[in-house]
Amino acid sequence: MGERLEKVAEGEIPLVAAKGEEIPRYKQLDSTNRLLILKALCELRAHQDDTVSYINDALKEGNQISSFHKDKIGGDGNGTSYWYDGNKTIGYRLYRELNIYPSKRNSKGKGCLTPPAISSQWETLATNLDEFRKVVDELSGSKVVAEVDVSKTIETDAIPVLEKLQKNKDRALKQKQRQEMLLNYFTKPLAAGITRSCRTRRPVSYTFGTL
Repeated sequence: MGERLEKVAEGEIPLVAAKGEEIPRYKQLDSTNRLLILKALCELRAHQDDTVSYINDALKEGNQISSFHKDKIGGDGNGTSYWYDGNKTIGYRLYRELNIYPSKRNSKGKGCLTPPAISSQWETLATNLDEFRKVVDELSGSKVVAEVDVSKTIETDAIPVLEKLQKNKDRALKQKQRQEMLLNYFTKPLAAGITRSCRTRRPVSYTFGTL
């Protein structure tokens, strides 16, 4: 655990044995330390033999590697990366990750065994079709070639999926509205005070001819 934390953070390990008080102490930690602990635990779990065997068996059965590992769709090479993830159930998201590396001047004197801490910031760029299209328009006009490539990837891989999903949503919405209109029509009560008009009775005279 300690070795994994050293790879994602620096300083003392915030998680220590506390004889049953680990959970309350964990809750007292700030969100950054909690996130780093979870990341270290995930990395530890991923290196267990049963996890590796499960992934290998799943890949042999035809599952995609993307089910277990996400790759960025591009970046500018200077610490900015773009990530695309989601499905039709939870929706799709486009993220931008910005890694801020410490300067060489600040990292001197810390020892070569301790890797410098990297400050990572995440931003959600798009959550629906219109926002994805807006990002494509912005990146396609960028002077950075890598960002133009990202816009092409989004337009090729993400936009068609989102368009299909939006069409299905629109179709489902229209069907729901049509069902509600029919339901309201058949359940609408008759207007009060309106009754069927009575026929006017005409006097009838019977004339019998002579046989």
